Amino acid sequence: VMLGNDLTHETIYTFRPLSEEKRKFCVMLHEEPFIGDVYRVPERNHEIVDRVLYGEVASTGIYGDAHGRWISGMAPIANSAGEVTGILEVDYPIDTVLAQMHYKLRWLLGLDGGMIALGLVGSWFLARTISRPIKRLQSVALQVREGDYNVNMPAFRTSDEIREHSAANREMV
Repeated sequence: VMLGNDLTHETIYTFRPLSEEKRKFCVMLHEEPFIGDVYRVPERNHEIVDRVLYGEVASTGIYGDAHGRWISGMAPIANSAGEVTGILEVDYPIDTVLAQMHYKLRWLLGLDGGMIALGLVGSWFLARTISRPIKRLQSVALQVREGDYNVNMPAFRTSDEIREHSAANREMV
């Protein structure tokens, strides 16, 4: 799960509530653990942590610290009685989020460009197929206008207006 979400050991924490503003680190996977150390919740996250303590899942906005720019997701850890006894926090680096978004954007733009190119090529072939008989009729009409009545009027085997125009022009010639 960690690798699939670009998480590292340094981005997953669990806390045990001590007071309104203090939390105690409980279980961590850091190389240098601070288990038992007290963590003071930044003012900007008080409301979010309070929501988690009431059983909600919540996330922070983007914030920065000495280690980079982050967004954090928090979820309550409840005991068998349903009481929240801890908080699971996962910090996610914004640079990773932006890299993923840029990759997806480039992929979608490439897909869109390919679809547009395919549509243009298809439209070009369709336009040629439709306009070829019309251009042939126009060429014959110009030859007749110039006085060449021995022109070979094509007989189109289509079932549309082109066949009807071809037959009418043949009769006129």
